[in-house]
Order: sequence, then structure tokens, then C-alpha cells
Amino acid sequence: MASPTTRRAAGSEARTASSDRPPPEPSETAAASEAAEGPARAEAPEPRPLRGAFDWRSQAFGPRLRDVSPETHRRPSRAPRPACTEYPAALYAAVHTGNPGDVDFYRRACAAAESVLELGVGAGRVAQALAADGLEVVGLDRDGGLLELARCNAPGVELVHADMRDFDLGRRFDRVLIPYNGLYCLLRPEDLRDCLRCARAHLKDGGLLVFDGYSAELFHAEAEGDGSEDAPGLVRTVDALGTSWDVFEHSRWDRAEQRIDAVYTHVPRDGRPAVSATIPQRYVLADELEALLASCGLDLVVLHGSWDQEAFDLDSRLLIATATPRTARA
Repeated sequence: MASPTTRRAAGSEARTASSDRPPPEPSETAAASEAAEGPARAEAPEPRPLRGAFDWRSQAFGPRLRDVSPETHRRPSRAPRPACTEYPAALYAAVHTGNPGDVDFYRRACAAAESVLELGVGAGRVAQALAADGLEVVGLDRDGGLLELARCNAPGVELVHADMRDFDLGRRFDRVLIPYNGLYCLLRPEDLRDCLRCARAHLKDGGLLVFDGYSAELFHAEAEGDGSEDAPGLVRTVDALGTSWDVFEHSRWDRAEQRIDAVYTHVPRDGRPAVSATIPQRYVLADELEALLASCGLDLVVLHGSWDQEAFDLDSRLLIATATPRTARA
């Protein structure tokens, strides 16, 4: 896919962003203009190359549009950045737009339901489609800025400002959904279990928990990842906040921790400062799922590897799980 697959969901560690104009790497035609503005900052060092032959970055995040070209794009600075600020919600929503086919999949998963709770509702992309199908939809997120967008995008959805690791809505639902790598944004195993237990507590007997993430099986098994880092690449260009932005992404991988930190640098075309944001994730492996779910009172029903509901295998790019409360299957 051409767009990044990472997302920052409710209950995740906070997204970090900083506003910093990266040093230009001008073409010959722009060199004179830069000289007139004063001496340029020192060239940033190249990122450490990936160790190991397997392309873990492509498996997790999909192909890029192209690699960074120093002749045509400004390179993100490696200098110390200013104090962190929030990732602007409108910019986040413009960049992180889900995976092609995921909305239709979740609509099918909810076809026999009446009530749906979405954890990590974000700007309301999935929830809006479900509400349009006539379902009672509640969306929960801890990011107030994204919830404001959801109020505009999904007016028929009840929105709750809360942390998906610890909430009590006092009611239960036919479906609980955690789309678009939402569980991966929980960086500690205990946070993951807390979220799943909350999801279990809000499911009706016979209800279904459905969530998805990218499949990490191949790159986790076949490549080294002790702090490996790839080079920045252009993933997309988006329009937001009154201008166009070229969005670059690079990732740092820690295999032992099952941790990938995706760093997005948004370079505006109107000359304003760039915005750099990091989305940390801890991925889940397929062979961990059954025991993990069982520890939270859930049984794994089926594991798919695509939005077309193909059976999951080691070559799947996606990991899509459906689980049900254990008491419902006793």
C-alpha cells in the first residue's frame, strides 16, 4: 500500500511531534538563494543501514512512493529538536487514512449487529460508515483533537473521551472493534491485557471482538532488528491546514521488544516549519494471540490474513483477529 499503516489510537502512549524546519538540500538553481540567506546547517548524517537481508520495513508499512532524493527534497534534521508538541489532528487524519478495504470488512463484520463500540475511533473514518448502515455506534478515543474531527465527520456517532485501557461505559455491545493497528499502540503487555479485558467486559454474550494489525511474522523470524533503522522515504503528499505536505517516513526496529517506532516528517510546500512526529508501536505475533486472548477471558474464533477473509498464514501482510467471550462458547 502507498500510505503508512501506523496509527496512534486511544489508550496509546502519547504521539510526539515537534515543529522544526529541516535544513535544505537545494538544487543548483536554488543554491544562490540559500547563500543569500546565510550559511547552511551541517549535512545530517545518513541513518544507520538495515542489518539483515529481509525487508522488514516493507512488510510492516508497505512500499513507499520513492526514496528521499537529496536533489529534490529537504532532508529531516538530525539536530536536537524543540520541545515536543501534539501531532496536529487534521494533519494526522490526512496522513493516516487506513488500509484499502478495511472499512468494507468492518461493515461486513458488523452486518448482524445492532450496537458497536470502536476503540481508537480517531477522526471517525470507520464509525461513520457503520452509523450510515443504521447501527448504534459509540466511538472512544483519548485524543481530543481527533474527537473534534469525528464530531464533524460522524455526527451520528456517540463519542467518548477516554483511555481504552481503563473505561466503563455501563453497557455492552454486539461488536467491539479496534481497527488499524490500534492494539499495537499499547507498548506494554499489561496495557494490552487491560485493553482486552475492558473490551471483554463491554461485549454481550455471543458478541465479537474484531481487530487488525500488520503481520510481523516474516520479518520478526528472518531478520535482525537490534536497533535497525531504515532511511527516510516519501510515503505520500497530503493537503491539510491550508497547504500541501510531503510526508516522509522512517522506522526504528527493536526485535527483542517487538517494537517499531515510525517517524513521520511532514514538509509543507508553503515554507512554514516542518512537523516531525513519532508513533511508537509494539506488534503482536500470531502465535501469541490465543494465549493472550484466553488470559483476558476471550476465545480466538478465526484469524484472517486479508480483508477478503483469506486464512492467515506466514505470507499474509495483515493479521485480522475475531474473538468472542469465553463464557459464550462454554
